[in-house]
Amino acid sequence: MDRVSRGALLLAHSCAKKGALVMFEPSGFGDKKLFEEALQVAHIVKYSNDRIDRMEGIARKSILLEIQTLGEDGIRYKSSLGNCKTTGWEELKAIPVNDLMDAAGSGDWCTAGILDKLGKSGLRGLRTINRNMLNSALAYGQALAAWNCRFEGARGGMYVESKLKFHSSVKQILDGAQSVPEKERLSDGFQKVFAGLCKTCRLRMGEK
Repeated sequence: MDRVSRGALLLAHSCAKKGALVMFEPSGFGDKKLFEEALQVAHIVKYSNDRIDRMEGIARKSILLEIQTLGEDGIRYKSSLGNCKTTGWEELKAIPVNDLMDAAGSGDWCTAGILDKLGKSGLRGLRTINRNMLNSALAYGQALAAWNCRFEGARGGMYVESKLKFHSSVKQILDGAQSVPEKERLSDGFQKVFAGLCKTCRLRMGEK
């Protein structure tokens, strides 16, 4: 769940009682009481630092993994899982995106990748993972996010690449073997105009 409501929390509690893995991905604090209840039932909490810069005292009995995405600076996480406990933040560098088209939906793709690797066996499966499995799952999520940035729209890649091509592309990203096509370069005049409009335009031109 990415926003709290009484219905979402009732469903989360019900699923958790049956052994399901509950992930909470807030975009803001919202209703404080419902937000605190979501933290009580969630096993994984993931949030972006450009929306929630910190959650001091976030640790709750049920939370096993806290993930903070840092945009171009990557990911950091805290874990209380038995085989991969951390004493503080552990960081993973971002996967470079050299052919950025649109970042919309990349956070959701990252979440989907993480859940695909960690959530197939529910809460019981999550509790058995080790550090390598955790880092691999996070990297896979990052790779899906990087892949999504190559297409316009949050689901653009789904309509362009087949499932086979998708898996091949993600593997190339993970292997660091991205094949970046040459793009037509804008004139200096247009570059100056677009660079002043948004960060995405600057990134597409290779600027910080």
